[in-house]
Amino acid sequence: KGKSERNPPEKFYCVKLDGLPYLANNVAVKDFFEGLEIAQRGIHLMHNDRHQCTGIGYVEFVTSADCDKAVAKNKEYMGKRFILVEAITKRDMLDSM
Repeated sequence: KGKSERNPPEKFYCVKLDGLPYLANNVAVKDFFEGLEIAQRGIHLMHNDRHQCTGIGYVEFVTSADCDKAVAKNKEYMGKRFILVEAITKRDMLDSM
């Protein structure tokens, strides 16, 4: 007898950040997401060979609800730069790093 269960919607706990300032650091990212619970060691900023942020980063949140709140900050400003925030799967995050 076959099951025709519907898969529950996927919960996202990770976001991709694009447009980060070149001097962005973990403190700036924590400040940007103030009030949201970021997973321990959950901030991953991509750097070039001069140790400058490339403008891309990834953040892992403890809950799907906090991830949703993070996505709501899409196009808010960090300093003079607006940041694109999109939910991604952890697998996509790991594949991109």
